Amino acid sequence: MRNRVNRWTYVGAGATAAMLVSAGAVWSWPLSTAEQWSALAAWVTASVAVIAGGVAVGQLGEARRLRLGQAQPYVVVFMEPSAAGSYYVDLVVRNFGATAAHDVRLEIEPAPHRHTGTGGELWLPELIPVLVPGQEWRTFWDTGQRVESGLPDRHDAVATFNDSDGRALPPLRSILDWGVLKNRATIDIYGIHHAAKALRQIDKTLSRWGERGSGGLAVVTRDGDAKNRREREHLRRRRAEQDKQQADGAEEPG
Repeated sequence: MRNRVNRWTYVGAGATAAMLVSAGAVWSWPLSTAEQWSALAAWVTASVAVIAGGVAVGQLGEARRLRLGQAQPYVVVFMEPSAAGSYYVDLVVRNFGATAAHDVRLEIEPAPHRHTGTGGELWLPELIPVLVPGQEWRTFWDTGQRVESGLPDRHDAVATFNDSDGRALPPLRSILDWGVLKNRATIDIYGIHHAAKALRQIDKTLSRWGERGSGGLAVVTRDGDAKNRREREHLRRRRAEQDKQQADGAEEPG
């Protein structure tokens, strides 16, 4: 687009220079009558109109290309902390554009590997048929333990895709770098994922309860009224003892 803008700039500058040169030539004409002055004015007006028309056509073309560019899909490959916690990192392919991306293909060099769990090479789809605006494909990549695994930190990713008309768009390149995640300070924010995990744990605990065997629920009961009476009686005796000690001390001779 920059080249196109420069092209129209050069065209306008050339037309302006040509007008000035022609105006200089016309200015050398003998202008002794009103008709000659009128002819000069008409020529200058026509020249300005031609230049303005050329610039307007160029601006319309650039506006059209800008609208087409804004309406294109924009697929990017990047890394993002998982919703399960900042310690876990996902590999994400998302369409940030305004229209659907078709036939999305990924190329990552070197091939991404996972250190956590069984390890091994990360599975990637050979083809994502379509990603609508805002839609993403996501997979768990690795955890913070990766920094001590010896696996490479930097990966070069390329996303290729077509627009809705089947036209191939320029590939979008990105860098996946685990190095920026090292020694970072994080804060865990508990969200819906953690709430669902806690509910599953509660459900698991409740499902083990039963009337027989050791799966029953232990219940502790107490008589609150009786306990309150015992506490009041204890306090009454303590106060009585304190009053007696104070009275005995007052009766002793000085």
